[in-house]
Amino acid sequence: MRSHPSDLETSMRVRTALITTALAATALLGSAGLAAAADPEPTNPLGLSNDVPLDFENNAVGTPFGQWDAPDFHEHVSGS
Repeated sequence: MRSHPSDLETSMRVRTALITTALAATALLGSAGLAAAADPEPTNPLGLSNDVPLDFENNAVGTPFGQWDAPDFHEHVSGS
């Protein structure tokens, strides 16, 4: 009669436990995401909104082949 499991048995048990935990966490997070996506209530009950301008210009990136001038970027992000 063995009193201690072998290293292989121990590693298999740990691996099984990790896989089971990962699957359970994925199922839990996935169901929470579906519940949040199906929530009919508005995310902003006060009806407030915001508008954030994103302006990036005159940027350059140094590369081994020389400087690369990044294109200008102008955009507005709105949310409520």
